[in-house]
Amino acid sequence: MSKKTFGEWVVWFEKRSGETFATRPGFNLEFNPNRGFMLWRNLVDVFEIDQTATDDWEFWGRWVANKGKELGCKRVITSVRREPESYARLTGGRIILKGIDDQGRDVALIEWNAVPMMLNNAERVKKGLV
Repeated sequence: MSKKTFGEWVVWFEKRSGETFATRPGFNLEFNPNRGFMLWRNLVDVFEIDQTATDDWEFWGRWVANKGKELGCKRVITSVRREPESYARLTGGRIILKGIDDQGRDVALIEWNAVPMMLNNAERVKKGLV
């Protein structure tokens, strides 16, 4: 992991994703200089992940599991633009909606029915067990 300023992580995110970083209303920003950032919000029992920049998904998986548990979340959702079927299969999630975003790109909403399941499957993928 390399330590970066928030601005450096934003540049890294924009280059890799092709998106412009923007905080949507109602989302919180969690930042770690060594791990990147995550925009997230709590919707009753759902932990929603928005734009994220990281090269350490294991760290953020643990963070989401802990924060989700603290907030009483029972599900995690996020949108994915690249290879959503593969991402859902490898992480144990399921695609609950497909569509086109405001820039005309394909997007899919992925859900995990249990916060810890998302973490466990992310760790299995990293270890090459899936």
